[in-house]
Amino acid sequence: MGVPASTDSEPQGVAGGIENTQGGSGEVPKEYPMTPERAELIRQAKDILQAKQKMIESLPEPQRHKLALLAHLMLSIQSRQDKSEKS
Repeated sequence: MGVPASTDSEPQGVAGGIENTQGGSGEVPKEYPMTPERAELIRQAKDILQAKQKMIESLPEPQRHKLALLAHLMLSIQSRQDKSEKS
């Protein structure tokens, strides 16, 4: 199972972040109103993700590839655990 090649200029794989595989509409449910505290937490999370992305992009290609494989393996294990818990 390889990493598909990208045709756009947006980074993919580990450096590109985590894809939204849950499907949702992207809208925040009414039970989670946007408060100043929530907005600040979201801003901090975005800053952390950008810093992680820059760190990953600065790695040499072999280490980046290993990190991508490790992330894929971890997500695969988590998915299998989630499926076994539902059964």
